[in-house]
Amino acid sequence: MQTYLTIVSILLLMIIAYQDFRYRAVSWLIVVVWGALIAWQSISGSGWEIWLRESMVNIGFFAVQYGALTLYFSLKERRLVHLADVYIGWGDILFIGIMCFGFSLPGFVALYLGGLMVVLFVFLIYRMLFTKASHQIPLAGGLALLLTIVQIFQPDFKSLILQFS
Repeated sequence: MQTYLTIVSILLLMIIAYQDFRYRAVSWLIVVVWGALIAWQSISGSGWEIWLRESMVNIGFFAVQYGALTLYFSLKERRLVHLADVYIGWGDILFIGIMCFGFSLPGFVALYLGGLMVVLFVFLIYRMLFTKASHQIPLAGGLALLLTIVQIFQPDFKSLILQFS
């Protein structure tokens, strides 16, 4: 059963990556279905109470980061800046928000921050090679692709990331 869930998760992540790279937009329904799948895997692996506690801590971590970025750009531009209107898409916010419900805090921080660095680094190289490429960073797609690679090449992905301790 776990193998089938992993295959479905990989397929959903590949669809998200394709959509974001191709259209710079993702289907919220697919992201939510993937989120329900990883949340269910996490709850079954750790129990309801631990999952809820860890998810809330992850949401708090993401909210603090989002708030700090909003504050930074608002001070820089001397007006209130809504990140989703200018710097980051709603699909990216939804994808990262959904990630909060599927990973333990160490797993979430590693995937979130590590994924941000990898996606930004690869995108900067891509922009240097293809100067006429879009300025929009496919963050959700990049994170989805990174999670796909991790799931494929890390046979013990579930016990390392999705199991809460």
